[in-house]
Amino acid sequence: GLFVISARTTIDQSKDVVETIAQESLKLASTVTQKEMDKVKNQLLGIVERSVESIDDIGSELAIKKAVGGKIYDIDDDIALLKNVTLEQLQARAAEIFSTPPAVSAHGNNLEKLPSYEEISGAFGAVRHLDENGLLIQTEQERAAAVQRANAPGTAPATKTPSTSSPDSVDTASKESGELKPEMTVLENGLKVITIKMPTKQIYAELDAAVGDRHETAAEAGIVNVLGKLGRSASERLSVEEKGETIANLRGTSSGGVSAEHSTFNIRASNEFSEEALKILAESVTSPKLDDASIEKQKLAYKKQLIGQKNEARPNAKEQLYRLAFPGSQLDKNILSNPQAVDAISPEQLKAFREKNYTADNLTLTVVGDVDHAEIVKQAKAEFAGLAKGEAKPAVPPAKYRGGMEVKNNNEVDQVTMMIGFEGSDRSDPKTTAIDTLIGSILGGGFSSRLMSNLRTDKGYVYSVSASNAPAKDGGLFSISTWTEEKNLAPVIDEITKEVTRFASTVTQDELDVFKNDMIGNYERALASPESVGSIIGSQMANSGTLADFKEKIQNFKDVTLEDIQRRATEIFSTAPSVAAFGKGADKMPSYEEISEKFGKRRTLDASGLAVDTAPANDRSVKGADVSAQPQDKKRAIG
Repeated sequence: GLFVISARTTIDQSKDVVETIAQESLKLASTVTQKEMDKVKNQLLGIVERSVESIDDIGSELAIKKAVGGKIYDIDDDIALLKNVTLEQLQARAAEIFSTPPAVSAHGNNLEKLPSYEEISGAFGAVRHLDENGLLIQTEQERAAAVQRANAPGTAPATKTPSTSSPDSVDTASKESGELKPEMTVLENGLKVITIKMPTKQIYAELDAAVGDRHETAAEAGIVNVLGKLGRSASERLSVEEKGETIANLRGTSSGGVSAEHSTFNIRASNEFSEEALKILAESVTSPKLDDASIEKQKLAYKKQLIGQKNEARPNAKEQLYRLAFPGSQLDKNILSNPQAVDAISPEQLKAFREKNYTADNLTLTVVGDVDHAEIVKQAKAEFAGLAKGEAKPAVPPAKYRGGMEVKNNNEVDQVTMMIGFEGSDRSDPKTTAIDTLIGSILGGGFSSRLMSNLRTDKGYVYSVSASNAPAKDGGLFSISTWTEEKNLAPVIDEITKEVTRFASTVTQDELDVFKNDMIGNYERALASPESVGSIIGSQMANSGTLADFKEKIQNFKDVTLEDIQRRATEIFSTAPSVAAFGKGADKMPSYEEISEKFGKRRTLDASGLAVDTAPANDRSVKGADVSAQPQDKKRAIG
């Protein structure tokens, strides 16, 4: 086994970094507290318990445990191992680990200035020397001890001591997530500055730009992506001395789902480099590299990405689905753009788009960490002083849901990606969005969800299946996605329609409670991460112009009742289905008339592939649920 500590730094700071790592490592055994251990223990328990929702995690653990240990993986064993760790065991093991000789590797420039092995090993408590091959020279006493250990018969492992501490709640920032209090100041030019104080040694800063509710053309979708790549280069043109190598991960990207309603730039830095970090982050939008050579370089990089995605099934099926669901609105545009549109982008177009959309009033700066709000506001005023307010933009007409079917055969893709959509909730109604999110989780939100249990575990029809609601500003889409072979298309559709049409009348309180608790737990754990907190705050402000309320979101999930689930399921699945399929054998899909009839109402298609209502199907309606009529012995088992 190898216990590893890694770091990225400048060569001039390498000595300080080594000494700091050594000091923290050596004092761990004597200074680690029960509270620290319980915090990390509960985080790890949460990860292990959630791993049962992942096919990849289960498969990996089964294979590794059998191959390496000769035993079948048992999640209960892993949980017990973590729970039984005591503070004394942790202290003793830390002392053992850091008393062994260090192995040191380094890669980079000017490594002749790196501290010597004698200095590094000395920092860890014992000066050691190397031979001509870079391997540790052992003393005769050390060599004799090593031979004795190697020749000794196997010994029984140390007896486990039951933990005297068995915390039944997570003592982390997630427990206190409702206490996260954002402070906001709107500058004179309209820039919104938000800070959230968290006890961390690093800051996370995010800059969100509301680049428009929708992009009018494929060219605009390409522009926002190319601008994101150009903004990333803000730190690349600075020397190491100017930015400090401890600043890491400046990423400029466009984000926000199919509507691409905002772009995001973000950066992490240690507290002492927060000023430099915010300066670099500001340059992402105030002064990106817009010279001809830089623009052509980033256009070429983005075109390669688009060409690589040409035959990727999911992006294509998703594009088809949104065209059917919201025809004639900006939601139906190809948000990835295309190589031809990117080729046509001129430097003048990029600059004009930036000046129109990356204005002060369209920007939100969010900084999370051990920060002072007044200081961040002061720096923001200086860094963004050159940005003016933008002009008012015309309102975008609401997206109207329609439905329909589009199938694209592609023999270069082995399986068929099939997506079935219904009208979901938009972001203007967070309570309904919480209900729709839980419906998606119960139906297809993990390994123990209804569709996964049925289609994969029981029948083996699909590799994976999922269900979720994607809320945009003025239109939401509830979708079911799956990957299957051509021969299984018809039975997969049959099983999906059976599960959907019976859902409202068969969903149980037990199911709701299990998935509600999982949803709340995941959200609360996310709030222990400065990155998650900053992203939630920044994206909501950019998308909706409102400040995220963490307590309210958690309460919205808690307030969902079984009756809410039954009512909304009936509403969602009575809308016209949108059916998209892409891949080998996609043309073998049943007709839209057959599929829509299975969902409760026979519909046909017009010349554009959009749904036209016809007669209701006989005895196929999606019925509302009667809780009193649910037979107790029919409750679905979870897990």
